[in-house]
Amino acid sequence: MILAESKNYIVYNDYEIVLLKNKSDGSEIIIGDFYGDPCGALIDTEEKFILMYGCGVIIYYLPAYEEYQYNIKTPQWDEFSRENPVMWVENAVQTDRNEVKLTLEDGTSKIIKTDIHF
Repeated sequence: MILAESKNYIVYNDYEIVLLKNKSDGSEIIIGDFYGDPCGALIDTEEKFILMYGCGVIIYYLPAYEEYQYNIKTPQWDEFSRENPVMWVENAVQTDRNEVKLTLEDGTSKIIKTDIHF
């Protein structure tokens, strides 16, 4: 299922795995993996990052070069609230160049900055 699309990229999932397809060359790379299917994704308006959400959040920074793996620290992605305590995210909207508003399952919202690595 397609989660997000921009001029140069398509983000889609195959069950719990999230993939990024580069429209220019057709290449694909795994950029996330969720407990349960992801709820959605957004591609930054400047195509600098992709934010995926559901059971927590993964921010994958572009350009893509490293395939996502669990329990790996790398500058390619940041993760938060994917384990104790888990934050269940139902929606995400980019509200500013470096800011995303998350809507949580309980109806509350949380603002995160995307210009810094967690």
